[in-house]
Amino acid sequence: MPSKTRRLPSIICPGCGQEVHSREYTPNRRGGANVASIYETCLRCCEACGFGFSNANTDQTEKLTVIYRDPFRNVPSSIVDGWETTLDRSLNQANRVSKRAKFASSNSEDHVTWTVFRYLQVQNAVRLVLSNLGSDISKNAIDEPTMLLWGAPVPQNDFKAQYLQGHLVKILESIGESPRFYSEPDVILEFGGKGVIFVEVKVGSPNDKKRPSYAGWGRYTQDTDAFVDTGKLKECGLYELARNWRIAWDFAGTRPMELMNLGPKRLFHADDSLQKFHESLRVETNRRFLPISWDRFVGSIPNPPSWLNRYVQDRRL
Repeated sequence: MPSKTRRLPSIICPGCGQEVHSREYTPNRRGGANVASIYETCLRCCEACGFGFSNANTDQTEKLTVIYRDPFRNVPSSIVDGWETTLDRSLNQANRVSKRAKFASSNSEDHVTWTVFRYLQVQNAVRLVLSNLGSDISKNAIDEPTMLLWGAPVPQNDFKAQYLQGHLVKILESIGESPRFYSEPDVILEFGGKGVIFVEVKVGSPNDKKRPSYAGWGRYTQDTDAFVDTGKLKECGLYELARNWRIAWDFAGTRPMELMNLGPKRLFHADDSLQKFHESLRVETNRRFLPISWDRFVGSIPNPPSWLNRYVQDRRL
């Protein structure tokens, strides 16, 4: 006999306040609805707002991920232009398809990274904002930085950024990474002789961790002066940040370097892993680790436009 169809609970759209009803679905083997990955697969959609909602069996909208019909709803075209080409040229080839698929989700860290940093670049405000957040490199710089997102030049026709992408690839090759799975730092801001800033962006997810026994640690901890206590580094587990620190260390050469971890406040108070991470690094006056909350970051943006304020609120930054 065919399975009986069901409906998810109705919800109230946070955009317009109207009630949104579920389409019928046939339960899967686990008894629930299939996961929604794009707007069209969401069982509850507000057509007026272009909001789809994840298929969790709850009527509490704060627990649902919004999947947008238009990922750049209310974002100016000057900010939107170029995102597809940049994603297509991101360094980690194996991640390109999933990165694009997740771009329409309200939880997409890549979408936030693109929108916020591209806005600052267009406004020539990167240096000012990072200076306000305590970046010595930005304070000492005169010009705006050259920018790479996920290892790709932004904008694509920036010849200096293209050269820096080649430099980054050489660093990754020398460390021993596979071309198909290259690390792709979320943001690289190159200030020439004044130094370089790497940014690891987090929105809803925690910093990625690995167990001390994980075999990949050695690739980033061997043949380098970037760390003073590899035992403590492995104990803290912050593998992704460790990769970024090592890559930034080599990328900078003899120049100043800063690694910024940008995320929600709770990211920095969940446990003592960030403290242990900091203690494991060879921190010097010109090589620093900067944990920055989204509250501080957004508060440092001068005169943000109304669309950006709405974006920050929608993305729960």
